[in-house]
Amino acid sequence: LICALKTDGTLERAIDWGPTNMLSSDGKLVAFKDNVIYDFTDLYTFTYTYNPSGKILAIAPGANSTFWVGYQNKGLSQVQAPATNGGNSTVLQEGLYANGPLSNYPFDMKYEQGKLLVMGGGFEYDRFKYPAAFSIYDGSKWQNSDINQINQFNGNFSYDFSSVAMNPSDANHYFVASWGEGIYEFNGTECAKLYNTTNSTLQDITGSLPSHYIRVTGLTYDSNNNLWVVNTGVDNTVSMMTKAGTWKKYSFPELKPYNSVTQFFIDSYQNKWIIASIKQARILIWNDNGTVDDVSDDTYKYVSSFVDQDGNKLDFKLIKGIKEDLEGNIWVGTGIGPFKIYNSPNIVNKDLVLNKVKIPRNDGTNYVDILLENVSINDVAIDGANQKWFATETSGVYLISADGLSTVYHFTKDNSILPSNRILSLAVDKATGLIYIGTDKGIVSYQSSFVEGSGDYSNVYAYPNPVRPDYYGDITVKGLQYNSAVKITDLNGNIVNQGTSNGGTYIWNGKDIRGIRVKTGVYLVFAATESGDQGVATKIMVVNY
Repeated sequence: LICALKTDGTLERAIDWGPTNMLSSDGKLVAFKDNVIYDFTDLYTFTYTYNPSGKILAIAPGANSTFWVGYQNKGLSQVQAPATNGGNSTVLQEGLYANGPLSNYPFDMKYEQGKLLVMGGGFEYDRFKYPAAFSIYDGSKWQNSDINQINQFNGNFSYDFSSVAMNPSDANHYFVASWGEGIYEFNGTECAKLYNTTNSTLQDITGSLPSHYIRVTGLTYDSNNNLWVVNTGVDNTVSMMTKAGTWKKYSFPELKPYNSVTQFFIDSYQNKWIIASIKQARILIWNDNGTVDDVSDDTYKYVSSFVDQDGNKLDFKLIKGIKEDLEGNIWVGTGIGPFKIYNSPNIVNKDLVLNKVKIPRNDGTNYVDILLENVSINDVAIDGANQKWFATETSGVYLISADGLSTVYHFTKDNSILPSNRILSLAVDKATGLIYIGTDKGIVSYQSSFVEGSGDYSNVYAYPNPVRPDYYGDITVKGLQYNSAVKITDLNGNIVNQGTSNGGTYIWNGKDIRGIRVKTGVYLVFAATESGDQGVATKIMVVNY
């Protein structure tokens, strides 16, 4: 119903079309519903045009009877109204997208081989039915999948992308899991194939056709280029596609009753971690002894109840993040905070303990605080300095020191450009220190100085260098090996600063051990590995006049 409020205060009805959206622009009234645009000259005079391209979500009038139209799942189009009232509009341009991801809901992100991979989907206990969205960012531009092209493989039922894996041998070859239709194979952003119950070992919960309950996630490659995946609520909870394209299946009866087997993770000891979550948290750790074709030598541990290092029982339903740090320890993000698991090659033969990180108060008492206790964690990331990033459900994102004992940063929408305090996912470019933060309202990035350690000392440099009189910021030494011991001296050998690098970076504030800005001169930077078997020296020039 469209009405006009007249100057005398009376409300006059123009016409009743049912649910209609409208806007006023440059003295014109434009209304639309479904696939029809109405262009008003006055309250009772209008022209209309049909738009067969799809459902209209938004519109803006252009010049010469043109309109910019936002279509559901089709991006932005420019259309020309026909000369004859009531005819079909002509598409002048279509499929226009901003240089950004398809979805503002980055449910899952990974950074691999110089590319950020973004899944705009998701699930909880059941599916969300979010339109399938796969986006790739190479550092300068975005590439996005086309849902219409994907629909060719599944009868126009493309929803809930949940996980992605890049082929280690081909950075343009991807596999994308969905919480309903199976696994899609992509060449770039072009969908090439769908794996479901007809051509793989994947199973549907209902066993019926068409299959829209093939709940798949946790895609990851092992060191032999085998692709692993978890398949929820079915007999064969784990499936694997070999490098040659052959599918294999594995059964873990303990996991079948749970409708949310969500993650598959392989640690540096080749232990496979399978996570069941949402209704009740479960962890299964499996070692196939390097023989994927022989299950007789396999060992695994199934854990359905958890304790901390003090033997206290832990009660939580959610495990949404799991990562291995640079020292081989496993960090688990749960609905009641993060926990640290001391990992080992034979962890399947040990009791699984979820260690709370206890932070001393240093106030003369023996009291401690627990790291992010009762904070719901959605994702975990490890940066190049072995620091831990935690994405939270309601409290923004935390950066915690490598030992877990101090908060380096706590970003929220109140003290940063974060559009929301609900953080869904994290991804780290360890080579540059760039952190991608996925919120429920889009992605932001943070340029940190925490980069991974170099393999040697062949490319050590400091900046700014020289340090000029008007510069009072930090001086950064980059290209160091991980956790290098660093000493800065004057030309007489007097130590003015010393410490340990964060990953491959060392930060110096330009002051001596007394906290006083150093004098004009040349300063030597000496760095060595923890074992002392490798080292390097470089120079920094400081000018104070």
